[in-house]
Amino acid sequence: MINGRLDRALGLQRIHRLLLVSAPGHMRRCQLMLRTFMPPWYEYVWCPDHRSQGRRDNWWTNPIEEKRVLSELNKVIGGVKGRYFVDADIEI
Repeated sequence: MINGRLDRALGLQRIHRLLLVSAPGHMRRCQLMLRTFMPPWYEYVWCPDHRSQGRRDNWWTNPIEEKRVLSELNKVIGGVKGRYFVDADIEI
């Protein structure tokens, strides 16, 4: 299998934990995609970046951030409906 050879060539089987840094609004889609496409043995450490705008407690106060968050929501819904990635409960 080509994937198995690539995994071994890159040493991916030795990786057990990944640090993921992203904008808070992208975390849900990121988690769903990782659950879909990455090996199940990986453990993830989630680290949303620190920003003054676009956080869970203020995204709606800035029209640009509100547009970004709603766009991200549509991507998550579209990804699940289109079965591009699994539908799962995600704790953020």
